[in-house]
Amino acid sequence: MTFTTWCYNRHLIQSTAHGTSDLKAAMRPPRFERIRLMRIEVFPEKCIGVGQCVVAAPELFQQNDEDGIVYLVRDDAPTDRRDAAIAAARLCPTLAIVVHD
Repeated sequence: MTFTTWCYNRHLIQSTAHGTSDLKAAMRPPRFERIRLMRIEVFPEKCIGVGQCVVAAPELFQQNDEDGIVYLVRDDAPTDRRDAAIAAARLCPTLAIVVHD
């Protein structure tokens, strides 16, 4: 059995196991959705620990317990959080946050 056949059989078994009774649908390769990401930069040397970014987007930003300096929870965020990231960047009094598309 070749690698291609193994992948085909594995996909066919997985597709039929998930309730797909249509053989043509089971034979099609799986579709993957593309998720657009944006890049967020934080400059900790500019941050003074006000915390407005954490209030605006707590799923993207957090603060250190010791000094209150902001850090990113994740630097590549889905674009559906773009508005929250831009709001956080605008609320920062020292412009320590930059959002890139």
